[in-house]
Amino acid sequence: MIALKIFVLALLAPNVLPRLIRIPDPDIKSSISIKKDSISILQEIVAEATSCGAPDANNMHYFVIRAASPIGEINYLVVHYDSQRQLPVSVTGLHDSLNQQKNVERNDNFRMIDCSELVGKQMNCRNSFKMTPAQAAKSGRASWDRGHVVPVAPWRFSHESMDRTFYCVNVGPQDPATNQGPWNVIEQRHHDKLSEYPAYVMTGVCSDDNEVDGVTDLGYAVPMCWWKMICYKDPASKQTKVVSFIGNNTLIQYTGSSPEKTERDLSTRRPRPQQEVLNLMDRKERIEMGWYHAELHLLPERTSTNPSDMPTADDCISTTTLDDDTWQEWDRAISSRKYRN
Repeated sequence: MIALKIFVLALLAPNVLPRLIRIPDPDIKSSISIKKDSISILQEIVAEATSCGAPDANNMHYFVIRAASPIGEINYLVVHYDSQRQLPVSVTGLHDSLNQQKNVERNDNFRMIDCSELVGKQMNCRNSFKMTPAQAAKSGRASWDRGHVVPVAPWRFSHESMDRTFYCVNVGPQDPATNQGPWNVIEQRHHDKLSEYPAYVMTGVCSDDNEVDGVTDLGYAVPMCWWKMICYKDPASKQTKVVSFIGNNTLIQYTGSSPEKTERDLSTRRPRPQQEVLNLMDRKERIEMGWYHAELHLLPERTSTNPSDMPTADDCISTTTLDDDTWQEWDRAISSRKYRN
């Protein structure tokens, strides 16, 4: 069995640089069999200024971002980053009562993360993702949105937690009409819904690039779609539920109304089973590792959550369908319009 090591980083300038925990993961298929009770979460402690860890054979980096919070410094985001595409595969957070606190205001600060292994392997999100002339004509906008994978709103419990959502490893090119329309609705309303119970929320991009519209004006890859999955334990039944949402990332006209825009709105808001997201990924093990890393690295320090109220990673992984009652519950939470085949 592979012993999973994580490294707690002591930073030279804690007010400037992020605290990162490196998660070496050279063999994903072997690692996903590791159970929480067979692992020492803090097995080895070393001092490094910044580290996102060496990539695996598929150019994947795994690391945790830490931030100050009202309950102390905590691991708060698990990042799985593809340095070849220069896109996050997924970013996962634990949502509970802490995320409902709004102690600071949003203050945009897009920039690259200071991580030695990712030098030259990040999109420069400090500037906008300019569109090609053909893309601008199709969209009616000049730039792709700098879409947050993990949105800002749930992480306003401290300045650090809010500020570090603006790292480029948490950002990607997103269709403006979708990002500012139905995707924004999902971000707002799932956050409101999770005031009722704690959950793991994993958000990411599809494995395929957008070959319909192509790359940005500077040649950055554009994902074909974005997705969000919410794994929680139902307070009444104590059963694990996973609800998912998928947002098409091909460009549509930003202004006005059209059948295409209506379809995008309905499709994006539609609750879906986890299996639909798995069908969009070239390696489902990436999703499995996201659930395992969330349980291993986010839950232990989260004193604001009773561990018995959270699902296990195994339960998140195995819940690939969506029952009618859960679909209806989330359809009501996200949208009053029903859209199900």
